Amino acid sequence: MAEKKPAIQSRPDTRFQYCNTNYVMLALLVEKITGQSFPQYMKDSVFTPLGMKNSFVFSKADTGRYIPSYMYNNRVYGIERLDCTYGDKNIYSTPREMLIWDKVL
Repeated sequence: MAEKKPAIQSRPDTRFQYCNTNYVMLALLVEKITGQSFPQYMKDSVFTPLGMKNSFVFSKADTGRYIPSYMYNNRVYGIERLDCTYGDKNIYSTPREMLIWDKVL
C-alpha cells in the first residue's frame, strides 16, 4: 500500500467501508516478530495451551480436515474463498472449542 499509494475514496467520517487488510498485516507482523508462521504461532501459543485440539489456521494442506457446513437442495457448498491469507479469516474450530475461546476472553 505504501508503494502504490492508493487514492482516498471518500472524505473521513462521510462513508463506511469494511476492510480486513489490517488483520492480515497483523498476522504478518506476528510472523516477523516471532519468526514462526502465523498458523504455527496460533497452534503453539493459543490452541495447544488452551487444549483446543481441533482448531487450526486453514491452508490448502488442511483440505482433508475441512467439513463443509452448508448444504442446500442436496448440494454441499464447498470452500468458496480460499485465498491463502490469514489473520482476517481461515481459522477453523468447533463449537466446543469456540466456547473455550469465549471463556478465556
